[in-house]
Amino acid sequence: EPSSTPDLVVESISVQPAAVFGQAVPVTWVVRNVGNGPIAGVWSDRLWFSSLSNDLYGASALRTAPALSTLAAGAAYTNTQSVTLPLSTGLTPGNYFILAQADVNSEVTESNEGNNLATAPIALTLPPLPDLAVVGIRGPAAASAGQTIYLLWGVTNPGNAPASGFWNDNLALS
Repeated sequence: EPSSTPDLVVESISVQPAAVFGQAVPVTWVVRNVGNGPIAGVWSDRLWFSSLSNDLYGASALRTAPALSTLAAGAAYTNTQSVTLPLSTGLTPGNYFILAQADVNSEVTESNEGNNLATAPIALTLPPLPDLAVVGIRGPAAASAGQTIYLLWGVTNPGNAPASGFWNDNLALS
């Protein structure tokens, strides 16, 4: 008699086609048990952010979501979660991917562990950002080594958004 083994497959993933870095967006994915056996246990799915499609190399985890505790052979479930897209200085506007991975921690013994990933493209732009710039540095024309001097400078924001929070200004002598 053939053994009955489950097999989770991410059938589809959908996300809006365009968004802004730092924005929260809903992601919907469908996972189906295409195996010939039921699943009874605990597993989780994970949503990833990546510059590569169908590859988790360098991907950032966005959210881990618990899945069902049972899933019959042939049955499917749909999950929708909101994720906040990353916003950092290393990211440039362009095309990225949201990936959905079923059974992220390999908690379910499956007949095929290599089909648990699906991807959806998303075009991202930068939000309005502040752009702090130093202006008007003034200090003495000359100084001696070890002498305390006083400097005066201003900071302006020619960017498209207000600067909020705290930051430090660093000075260097060269």
